[in-house]
This record gives sequence, C-alpha cells and structure tokens, in this order.
Amino acid sequence: MLKAVITTLGITSISCFSNWLFAEEKKTEVHQYEGDYLSFEFTKNQPISETQKTFKTGDNTFFIGFRHTLKNSWLMGVHAGYKQLLYKNSDEELNIFSVQQESLYLIRVNHPLYLAVGPKIYYLLPTIGRRIPPEREKRFNREVGAAASISLHYIMSGRFIFTLRVDRWRGINNNLFHGTETAIGLNYRIP
Repeated sequence: MLKAVITTLGITSISCFSNWLFAEEKKTEVHQYEGDYLSFEFTKNQPISETQKTFKTGDNTFFIGFRHTLKNSWLMGVHAGYKQLLYKNSDEELNIFSVQQESLYLIRVNHPLYLAVGPKIYYLLPTIGRRIPPEREKRFNREVGAAASISLHYIMSGRFIFTLRVDRWRGINNNLFHGTETAIGLNYRIP
C-alpha cells in the first residue's frame, strides 16, 4: 500500500512539474477558460476487457471535484466519487470509491467550445455500499489506476461550464478492473 501511495505521489509530482515547465504563455490570445471551478458530474461505467467476464454496467453515480487552470492551457483537477459495477450472475453491486487527479491539456476549438485531453491517476478502493466513510470490500485489493481522458467543455456564461467526458480507465496492479466512464457535468467558477 505504501509503495502504491509513493508511486502515485511521484507520478503526480512529475506530471504537475512537466505541465508547469512545458506550458507556453500565450500573450497574443485571450483565453476565456481560466480560474478555479467546483465540478459536479453524473457518471456511468461500462466494464470492458477481462472485467466483462465478471461484471456488467451498474447504475449512474456522481463525482464532485475541484479544477484549476494552469497558465491558461492546462486543466488540473482532483475528484472523488464512486464507480459502480454489477456482478453478472447475481446483480450484486460492487462500488469502487475513486479519488482521481487529472492533468488535461485545453485546446480551444472555437470559443466557447474547448477540447481537453490527457491522463488521470486513480486510487481505487472496492467498497460495500456508497457511503462516507467507505467500508472496504474484503474480496478485492486496493488499486492504483490510470486513465486516458477526452472531454468537451462548453462555456455557458461567465460562471458555468457544461462538460461531456469519456475516460478509458483500468487498475494497474492486476487485470480485474477495466472500464469506460462516460460523464455529463457542470462546473461552477469560484469567484
């Protein structure tokens, strides 16, 4: 467990430093996507690969988080929520508490529409139910995970941004948890 936490912190630190180091300051273009945001997303997870043999798609869940723009080109975020899968043979729930860090590069398609692409790092904890504090599901180990993410962000006003997102995620420690996550969300700019 300690190795996983140290590895996750190391990868996150390298990601943040490289984003800061290689981000270009664009002085000629006014970039409207800037500031700090509170994020709320409804999500749905579909199992793929080896996970399909044991699980099927679960119910909708939600994530809450915080996003910050870095040098007007990078969207850094931290989110927490649950992923839900159902066992194929019994319809019993498997909830996975997830804390994630994202480093997304913002591409201005045509203001007010932006495309964001980049990696995510996850901490995945299989749990019993969806409550806080999470109660660990003893049949599965904790996981560190990774994802490739792509999303569209539409600026609706000075304070609200509408988001559509697709992630391809997986646990790194073993071959048990693989999935795609689709989400629809709303981001509120903190004054």
